[in-house]
Amino acid sequence: MRAAKPDGSDGDGDALLAAFYSRVAEVKEYYAMHPDAADVPDEPEPALKGLDPAVGFSGAEVLGRVLDVAPLVDVWAVVPGAAGTSALGFCDGLLRFREAMAAPLGEARLSSAPYRDFLRRTAAYLCSFFQRTHPLTPVASLLEKALKEREEAAAAGDGIDLDGITDVAELEAMGADATKAELVRRGLKCG
Repeated sequence: MRAAKPDGSDGDGDALLAAFYSRVAEVKEYYAMHPDAADVPDEPEPALKGLDPAVGFSGAEVLGRVLDVAPLVDVWAVVPGAAGTSALGFCDGLLRFREAMAAPLGEARLSSAPYRDFLRRTAAYLCSFFQRTHPLTPVASLLEKALKEREEAAAAGDGIDLDGITDVAELEAMGADATKAELVRRGLKCG
């Protein structure tokens, strides 16, 4: 049998409590840095009841590690003006969608049924992939919040129409502060 220390505590208990409070501090720090992180309820059973434990990924998705863009490449190929894009070029274009893929097609793309179908399928696939890789994240409420914020910003008339600017002189006329504010509003880092 172990002898108690003179102060009435045992060494293992103190180390255990210290480790516990250290972990609590780490969790608090994480949520301070990531306030939008999904909260897991104290009783996870209600959150897990509706989930299907067998989440399906295609072979190309490598169990949720990689996007499978092959079906999207096929849909993009039928968009007028987009023919001849390789799968690698398509992936590169997704990273710079506005400049690399949408702009070369011109404004006529907005009325093109194949282009609208491509956007619809791409959005559906990306939402599906995110939901399969983050099953406890409330995707619908996040999308609803983002759309609401976007509509409010558009209704308020906040921001600059950067798409309408054709040369540097117009951008300089807007002013550096207004341009920087618009870039930050769009989620870009500005120093």
